[in-house]
Amino acid sequence: MSQLQKFKEFFGLDAPEEPYYEDEYAADPRSGAAYKPAESYSYRETVSRSYSPNIVYVRTQTFDDCTAVAEPFRDGDAVVFDMGGAASGIPRRIVDFASGLCFALRGTMRQLDSRVFAIIPEGASVSTIELERAIR
Repeated sequence: MSQLQKFKEFFGLDAPEEPYYEDEYAADPRSGAAYKPAESYSYRETVSRSYSPNIVYVRTQTFDDCTAVAEPFRDGDAVVFDMGGAASGIPRRIVDFASGLCFALRGTMRQLDSRVFAIIPEGASVSTIELERAIR
């Protein structure tokens, strides 16, 4: 390579000598004469099927018992929890935890009696009678 060629290349006056490679791509099936777009576009309708989950009864005394409430609910079971023997202030914390759990997992909460609540997962069909039967 001559000095003049190096000078041109250094200052960008001449294109550098690089081998040119052209990548080959497969033909796009959505282009060309063979492509035919859909005649109508619609959202896919999902059918949520209701199911009958197991009903788990939990007696909570302390805030540490919340894991016994959360784990079955996370697995898709309805949970009835009784806070009858809990000390003052603890039931409010447990209900607050359970309501956050319901919000996060899109469940619902029902009060069955004073200090007795039930949390039901999304899509589950459980009657109040079945939940009250789990208390006994």
